[in-house]
Amino acid sequence: MDDWIAVLIIVGVVAAFGYFEYTRGPCPYRGRSCTGRAWKKAFPEEPKNRIRIFLECLVEGMALSANTKLKFHPNDQILDIYRSLYGGRTPLGDNLECETFIENLSQKFDVSIEEILNCWREDITLRELFVCVKA
Repeated sequence: MDDWIAVLIIVGVVAAFGYFEYTRGPCPYRGRSCTGRAWKKAFPEEPKNRIRIFLECLVEGMALSANTKLKFHPNDQILDIYRSLYGGRTPLGDNLECETFIENLSQKFDVSIEEILNCWREDITLRELFVCVKA
């Protein structure tokens, strides 16, 4: 019986640590304050709600906590965010984070995946992709 209690405690601690890490976001972005002002400065005429929807597509696609959506700056490169999930490396296999992000954008912004892919390049920033999908 005591062994089961110890196992449950260990599982609980590991789960709590995992959840804490999940809600903080990837390392390079954790210490950032809210980037809402940078987004409004970059897109002054754009409703805040549309910017938030765009960022929600990002965090959902990258399997991040919704709490982290305003940690990302318009000038952040998407592949840098993606690589931060894997310790700065591009993995051999992944969870289709970028593909899910693109699919989310396609659905929420009523833009075809082909249109998004026409904008896509390796160093594309969040700002550039937002311009592409909001057009």
